[in-house]
Order: sequence, then C-alpha cells, then structure tokens
Amino acid sequence: MNSESNKTIDELTSEALITRIPVRVFIGVIAILGIIGNSHVLFLYYARFKKTTYRCFVLSLAVIDLIGCCVSMPFEIVDESLPYSYSDTMSCKIFRFVNFCVALSCAFTLVLIASERYRKICKPYGIQMTEIRAKKYVIIVIISTVVVSLPVLYIYGTKTIELNEVQTGKECTWGDHMKDRPLFGYAYAGFLTLLIIVCMISLSVIYAIIGYSLKRHERRIRARLDKNHCDSVKLNRSFCSSSDLFKHKFSSQPKHVSRLSHSCEELPDPNTRQQDDISKSLFTRIPKKNFFKSETKTVDIEKKQADVSNARDQKLGSRNVNGINQHDNDGQKETNQLAENVDGKVPQPEIVPNTRGVKNPREFDLKNLKKMFPVERKEKKITKVLVAITLLFIASFFPYVIIVIVYITNPDYENNMTSSQLTFYLIAFRLYNINNMANPIFYFFFDVKFREEVFSLYRSCWKTEQEKSLKSAT
Repeated sequence: MNSESNKTIDELTSEALITRIPVRVFIGVIAILGIIGNSHVLFLYYARFKKTTYRCFVLSLAVIDLIGCCVSMPFEIVDESLPYSYSDTMSCKIFRFVNFCVALSCAFTLVLIASERYRKICKPYGIQMTEIRAKKYVIIVIISTVVVSLPVLYIYGTKTIELNEVQTGKECTWGDHMKDRPLFGYAYAGFLTLLIIVCMISLSVIYAIIGYSLKRHERRIRARLDKNHCDSVKLNRSFCSSSDLFKHKFSSQPKHVSRLSHSCEELPDPNTRQQDDISKSLFTRIPKKNFFKSETKTVDIEKKQADVSNARDQKLGSRNVNGINQHDNDGQKETNQLAENVDGKVPQPEIVPNTRGVKNPREFDLKNLKKMFPVERKEKKITKVLVAITLLFIASFFPYVIIVIVYITNPDYENNMTSSQLTFYLIAFRLYNINNMANPIFYFFFDVKFREEVFSLYRSCWKTEQEKSLKSAT
C-alpha cells in the first residue's frame, strides 16, 4: 500500500499505458481496416450500382461506419492514451455524443433493414419500400438517434478520480456534477441498455420469421418441380410410340437411343405392354435384310408397315392421349421417307423426338413460377448478407450490455481487477466497434458483384500504372 501511495502521477500513467497497449492496438487496427473497407463500399456502391433500397441502406451504413472509424475510434485511442489526465470537458462531451449516435444509428438502421427484408420476403405482394421512402426512413433514424443521445451532453464530462492517498487524476466519463444526481445517469444507462436489448430481440425475431419463410418457399419450389418432373415422365411415356422406336432402330447413334429409351422407361407401367408388343411385332414383320436389299421391295415394305400401323391404331384408339395419333402419323411419314431413300446404304436420320403440337412438360413456365413464388435468388443473397451483419451486431454488443448491467448493480467492480483482467474488460467494452469495420468484409464475401467491382477497380489501376511506366520508359 505504501509503495502505491508513493508513486507519482507519471508513474501511474505509464503503468496504465502499458496495460492499455493491446486496447489501443485493437482499436487502431479496426479503425484502419474500417476506413479502407468503407471507402471502397462508398465509392463502388455509389458509382457502379443501380439505385435500389439495398444500395441506399448499404451507403447509409457505410457513412455511419466511416464516421465511427474516423471520429469515434481515434477518440477512444486518445482516451486510452490519457487514462488519468483527460481534462478537456467539451471534447469529452462531443466525442461521447458522437459515439452514442454512431452505435444507436447502427442498431436502428439494422432494424429498419430487417423490416424491409420482412416485407420483401414474407409479404412480396404487399406495398414495398421504395428508394425515396428508404431515404426518408434513414433521415428519421438519424434524427431519432440524435434526440435519444442528447442527454449524453449533460451526463458526460471530466471526473476527478482518486489514484491513491495523495494523487488524483481526471478521466472522460460521468462528470463531477453527476455525484449529486447519480440516479439520472443510472436511469439513462438502463434506458439505453434496454433499447439495445429490444433491438437485438427484434432483429432475432424478424430474421427467424424470414428464415422460416425462406425454408417454406424452398419446400414449395421443390414440391412443384418434383410434381412437374413426374408429369413429364408420364407424358413422355405416352409419347414414346413405336414409330419413334422404328425410326431409331436403324440409327448409328446409340447415345441418343439410350437417352430415348431411358425417358420412355423411366416409369414402367403394365398398361404400356401393348405398345411394346406392337413395336416387337413391327420389327419382326419387316426383315432388315430385305429392307436394304433392293429398291424393288420398298412397295411391299410400305404395305406391311401400313397394315401394322392400322392394327396398332385400332388397339390404341381407346388410349389416345393429347394428339398421339398425330404423332404416329408423323412417325409413319418418316418411315416411308426412310424406305424411299434407301440406295444400298444405311440411312442416318436426325434423331429429334417429334412432339409437335404437344407442350413439353419439362419446359417449366418461369414467369408463372415467379408470380407464384416471387422470392428471387438475388433477394436471398442480400438477406444472407444482412443476416450475417445482424448476427455480428448482436454478438459484439452482447458484452457491452453485460458490462453495463454489472456496472449499474456494482459501480466499484472495476477497482478490484488485475492488469490482465482490466485489459480484457476494456477490449470487451469496446468490442461493438467491430461493426464499423466488418460490414465491407461481408459485402466482399457474399456480394459477387461487389467483389467483381473491387477486382476490376484494382485491375484498371494496375493497367494505368503499367501504361504510365511504359510512357516514362519511352
């Protein structure tokens, strides 16, 4: 105790500075990365992206984050560099006010973005937020944060603290005038903490509803595609007639034949045995050797083929589905054409399944799908980016909320900490500053267009530098 009381203010300050070195490094790295990242976001989204509500929100967050990196974090570094000798009351009030405005505006803006995502995903047919309305809401958010943060100008200031029995110092926190009315400071701190908790709960609930809606949307899309696939297999089974098989029987392209047979046999059904029997009888009644032997026998082959097709039509007349007779007639014409073109060589017909006049069920109507399920792939990617930003916001603000609650219940708990505990405490208390740095990282990894624009920006810069170097060399 005597050794502590004999230390001068300079010795105590140097010890505090050594303890706060990790804190200052942590804040400095976040500030530098945040300035670089948010500058890229501001330039690229403003210059190379279309005007949308998403662009408006991204630019708003980038401006808020850039203010935090350029104003709030440097002040935090200065505050940690003057642990016991901060004596400027006015700068303390202004910078603390800016800190609270930045933190609250981030929280309110994320809630606003979550509400816009909710309407976009869960109520796509309702009234959507336009870019002009989004700008108005952002202005309202900024005004609200300024109004809510006004008491900070009164509460904060320089406070005299007792370092030991002899020495005293000053720090930027609740001012000396708050000793007479501490309840107001505790009430305001509790109000801000409750406000942050409400924002965190609101964001969790809204994005949980959005996630459930997206999963339900995926299930409906999958069910629709499965149903469409089953219908297409059933219809393809009906359209795979014996004329198609006859056409491909003499083909020298086994890959196409295997694909055709696979599509025809994808869903076997006992009712198709008649078609198989007819196709077998077709090939047994027309010998291949006589077919290619001479041109004089083509008339007999045509007669045999006509008899077989008539018998097939009589048996399948009751099972005519959606223009199958037209399909068989086309197959008959193609068979006759094969017989007429025989000149001693095996013909090579073009293998294209003829479903003329019949709508292919595998061709899914995308326009009707968008009308029925209006959630697009782009909206899902945007939602993933915003969910990641929100999760980081909740995780980074959670230690701050815990520390404030502990401080309200026990204001003297900080005095009994060791140097390592104090370092960890100061970093955890300012962990929410990560929000001002991490948003550009999420945009880079989740937003493909932003990543491509970053690469193209640096490629163009590299080309201009090379051109300048070549001109200087010449």
